[in-house]
Amino acid sequence: MYQSITTYNLSQGPQMLLCYVNDVTQGIFMHFLLLVIFIIFVGGTMFYQRKSTGTANFPASFATGSFIDLVFAFILRLISCPYNPLISDIALAVCLVLSLIAVFMLLKEET
Repeated sequence: MYQSITTYNLSQGPQMLLCYVNDVTQGIFMHFLLLVIFIIFVGGTMFYQRKSTGTANFPASFATGSFIDLVFAFILRLISCPYNPLISDIALAVCLVLSLIAVFMLLKEET
């Protein structure tokens, strides 16, 4: 049986609703949210570049998506929940590694 939302004190702020959804889905919701943010920003910047310049620059789009995803991961990591943290250490490490890969892709593209 799922936890009831009445066990969370929603008067503490709107982040408690995110904590409830994350606890019910056992942490998968926030990881999928980070994945969706990454895909939206990578796809959006690629399609915008292709529309405005005629060519898409994947390394720049990948870097944009990974850095924005890393910022969101840090912000979500700061939110404290009563039972589980919103973002696990592994998810934060994956976002950091993606950002480092993006930096190396950008550096390789310049040479």
